[in-house]
Amino acid sequence: MWLFSISIMRKKRIALGLKQLTPQPWDALDESIKAGDRIKGKVVVLADYGAFIEVLPGVEGLIHVSE
Repeated sequence: MWLFSISIMRKKRIALGLKQLTPQPWDALDESIKAGDRIKGKVVVLADYGAFIEVLPGVEGLIHVSE
């Protein structure tokens, strides 16, 4: 468990979180993909302003229409 905050004075609450203990997918991105690399990905969302591409499991990036 990761402790978010303790509010003893007002509401006597403790906020806990499990998600903070799992590795962040964006941290692994630095090791495997460098700026300027060409990679393949899966289009997960198309929008008027661009497309969201899944570059790694759990990591999506936006390709703007201007690119």
